[in-house]
Amino acid sequence: MKRTGESQQYQGQQHPQQHQQPNAAANKRSDWALARSKSRNLSEKKRRDQFNMLINELCSMVSTSARKMDKSTVLRSTIAFLRSHNDVSSQSQAQEGQENWKPSFLSNEEFTHLMLESLEGFLLVLSLNGQILYTSESVASLLGHLPVGVLDLLSDACFLSSVLCLTVEVAAW
Repeated sequence: MKRTGESQQYQGQQHPQQHQQPNAAANKRSDWALARSKSRNLSEKKRRDQFNMLINELCSMVSTSARKMDKSTVLRSTIAFLRSHNDVSSQSQAQEGQENWKPSFLSNEEFTHLMLESLEGFLLVLSLNGQILYTSESVASLLGHLPVGVLDLLSDACFLSSVLCLTVEVAAW
């Protein structure tokens, strides 16, 4: 008889086991969402703490005054520092490139002579009015004349070609 009484007692109400199952699933979802939210909050806090630590480190590197700088000022100062450092490094690399164009054990004259020999060419320096100012010694092997003789032979031809080209400017280094 108890069974009949129990069924009468729960008429109109849900059975206690049926009522707990949806709540248990909702509680599990709620617990999971809460744990996920806490995990996300901890991750965000860790990220913010790391960002602040890096900003403070940058501040100590670029700060010129004892007063505390805000984050945007630290970042602006860092950008300015990096730009100036990049400019200085570019200039020093350009200077190194200019200084390393020849081996240090050779004089400029020796280096020029070796370069002209290796290129199998000659150097001819003209003035703006077409006169030959300088010819290299390698002209003898290529043209069959000594540099002094070339001056006489080529001066008229060079002047005419410079007049035909309107302006020929040869820069000597």
